[in-house]
Amino acid sequence: VTDYSHNKDLFQFLRTLPKDAIIASHPTLSDAIPLFTQKRVFINHELSQPFYEKYWETIQKRTLALFKAYYSNNPDYIYDFCQKNNIDYLVIHEETLSKKYIHSRKIYFEPFNQQIESFIHNNYQPALMNIKQQNKVYEKNNIFVIHKNALQKK
Repeated sequence: VTDYSHNKDLFQFLRTLPKDAIIASHPTLSDAIPLFTQKRVFINHELSQPFYEKYWETIQKRTLALFKAYYSNNPDYIYDFCQKNNIDYLVIHEETLSKKYIHSRKIYFEPFNQQIESFIHNNYQPALMNIKQQNKVYEKNNIFVIHKNALQKK
């Protein structure tokens, strides 16, 4: 059983978001969001299993799209990903963006790890680590939340 009590404040904040908000985050963090906030997530770890062939196709596409955006060095790419998938908010756990985490080779599970590594470049500079403080609508315990509009060009 996973203990999510350290994210209690995050979940309380996410509950205050609009009822129809869609949230994207690293899938392992996304697992608890629907349970504790009654909000929809783009993808989560718990439901990323190959139950049915067509379902797995959808999960694979969504998972790779999420990670391409999450680890992108281009804020416009991330914003376009959010627009295309009707995502309103991003929950970012800073640890999952660190070079140490990336080099651990345990970003997710196979077959995704190898694919994720293929689009993370040697000069890795994740755009989500460069979000200005005033664009963070929540921040605590190395986790922050932004609205997708924080990624838009001004």
